[in-house]
Amino acid sequence: MALPPTGDPRRPLHLAIRSTRLLGVLFVMLGLLILLPALKTNPHPLELPWPAIAASLIHLIPGLLYAVCAVLLTRGRRSAVISAMGLVAIHCVMVAGSLAAYSGLLMAQTHDSGFLIGALLVMMLAMAALGQLFYHLVKSFKAIEAPAEGLPDDSVMPLA
Repeated sequence: MALPPTGDPRRPLHLAIRSTRLLGVLFVMLGLLILLPALKTNPHPLELPWPAIAASLIHLIPGLLYAVCAVLLTRGRRSAVISAMGLVAIHCVMVAGSLAAYSGLLMAQTHDSGFLIGALLVMMLAMAALGQLFYHLVKSFKAIEAPAEGLPDDSVMPLA
């Protein structure tokens, strides 16, 4: 799908769709990547430590939900914009909380400052990406017009 030119009111919606898809894939991969060190030390998947599972789910579940929102955004649903905005807000809070907890946990268990700086950098970049997605979602309300009389709020408006 080609990106509309600058000044087109549909451009923020297309950018939001692109960002939502990309963040969905990246957060699913990050959620799975977090489990690798725990799987390396403990090869039996049913005996994984709960902090590793919780840290993985903080990114895995929102990643899957971003993929669902991307599909609904391509259909031009107004509720998808609102849902994605709520998901971004909640995910920002979870990432900020995990950022604080993870940095404290890493400092207590390991004294490898390089790994700590790398983990903090990934979390900060995730926060920046979520902020940019929220900005595109707010701007995309202009592309999705209010529903016509008699139609429900979730009426489909194709992006042609």
